[in-house]
Amino acid sequence: MSQKWLEKFGGYENEAEGTNYEIPPFKVSSKCCYYLKEKPCDDWAREHNSVPFLGLMASEGGRRAKSLKINGCNYFGKSTIRSAPFAIFNRQDILQLALDLDVPVPEIYGSIERREDGTLYTTKAQRTGCTMCGFGIHMEKRPNRFDLRYQVNPKEWDFWMNHCCKDDSGNDYGWKIVLDYIGIDWRPYGLDGKVLPEFE
Repeated sequence: MSQKWLEKFGGYENEAEGTNYEIPPFKVSSKCCYYLKEKPCDDWAREHNSVPFLGLMASEGGRRAKSLKINGCNYFGKSTIRSAPFAIFNRQDILQLALDLDVPVPEIYGSIERREDGTLYTTKAQRTGCTMCGFGIHMEKRPNRFDLRYQVNPKEWDFWMNHCCKDDSGNDYGWKIVLDYIGIDWRPYGLDGKVLPEFE
């Protein structure tokens, strides 16, 4: 973890480590993907005596890449069976295939365009995953994925920004408190790159 994030989130170990880092005013966990993606997928597969097909690609890196490189496209574990038919492809392969087959691109991605260097990209979302996942949001230019979510579904945006969690007193909160804490403006931008008038 970089020093910047240690200073914002490393305070849980201040006493043990002799540091003076901050402790965020909200819960922090690495279990999000487990509860929102992995467990529901596994539960559904068990209930329906089925095996899921997942759109994972090794090119996404991290734990996924390591697992796919070790196990290949089809994984047969003691309690889990999964198939990831896209594992060997990267994003450029998938975008080129979509162009070659002239398949419709979901609206959230916009259209597929080509940069001067030949690299393909989508004009809106680059990846979707969980619609309001904030991982890496500090590296995005505006309008970012949260801005796009507001444009697509303002009610969903409001839920994730203001109501998806409860504090110890039972009050609702959401991404706003997290974004304020890490110094990211959450006010929705329009496609013109300006804060929408109702949030100025």
